[in-house]
Amino acid sequence: MEWLFGNKKSNLPAATHLQQQRSKQIESLKRFNHNVTEIQRDVEYRVTTTTGASTISFNITLPPLFPQERPIVKVTPPVRHPWVNDHMEVTGCQGINNFTVHTDLGSTIRSIVLEFTNNPPTLYGPDTTMQSPSGPLPYPAQPQGHVPSYQAYPTNPVASSQVVNPGMQSYLPQVPMPTFPITSTPVPGSCSYIMPTVPASFPELKGKTIAELQQLNDESNEYQMIQYLQELPQVKKLQTDRQDLCNANEDLAKINIRKKPALEANKSRLLEKYDELTTLRRKFDEECQKQQKLNERFRPEAIMTNLKIASVEAEEESDKIAELFLDKKLDIETFVQQFMDKRKLSHVRKGKEEKLNQMLQRRY
Repeated sequence: MEWLFGNKKSNLPAATHLQQQRSKQIESLKRFNHNVTEIQRDVEYRVTTTTGASTISFNITLPPLFPQERPIVKVTPPVRHPWVNDHMEVTGCQGINNFTVHTDLGSTIRSIVLEFTNNPPTLYGPDTTMQSPSGPLPYPAQPQGHVPSYQAYPTNPVASSQVVNPGMQSYLPQVPMPTFPITSTPVPGSCSYIMPTVPASFPELKGKTIAELQQLNDESNEYQMIQYLQELPQVKKLQTDRQDLCNANEDLAKINIRKKPALEANKSRLLEKYDELTTLRRKFDEECQKQQKLNERFRPEAIMTNLKIASVEAEEESDKIAELFLDKKLDIETFVQQFMDKRKLSHVRKGKEEKLNQMLQRRY
């Protein structure tokens, strides 16, 4: 057919053996794992999973020589897990560490997901904070033409195990404990009580004889000894401080009881707000995923590639119509109509591709 219609085959270069292996590994990743999001075609992918009450994302970066080089798997948000190092990179999986061209990427990532499901990690608490609605976006601004890689909101684990809804354990904010005033007389030392100073000698005993001291120390005069000790200034101060402590504890208990209805009401409102936050966060994550897919789909480079592929397809279809005509399976009128339509479509797509390519070159 080339002698009649010229060289009509595609000008696209054939895929190399490395590219074919790379494509097979990516297909394996999508086949073995659910919730696979393409961040950058043939370069970066994300696999999300739920472990306990937390959503974990595995960002998989494929180096230029992949699968001859091992992939890099990082975890978000920051977690504590035996398989993860300080840079949030998965280093404990033997399938990743010993990755070769014969290793299956899909099953390897699946094994990491199963490990995190069976042994849920611990989210970092103090190192992450929740951004306010009026604060900065949870992802940095990206230059035009770049596909953003969104980051889920950081979360704080809840230390208390008395949360009503188990799904809240990863996202409830840490609230500092309030301090309540004490209405009674403050105890000296406040935080730590200081014992009264015990003198080295007692002046009341200096004028007594040895016989009087022995009589005072006799067990039969125990009541007299106790009465003497209770009259000491240090003992009287201890009794006064003890009473002050009891009064302070009683006042604090009354304050706590009065605060209980307000605390219960605030707790209920907090749980309602958290439910609302969880719903909004889930919707936000879904919209971010949709945005990423649309950005990838409508990138100028992706549109130009699709135009090139569509142009080649229309050209190949016109070649098939020509072969049917030469085999006398089509009459001349049908051949001319169908052949011209396909050729026209192919040239229109080529023209759009070239125009878009010129626009991209001027922009960059």
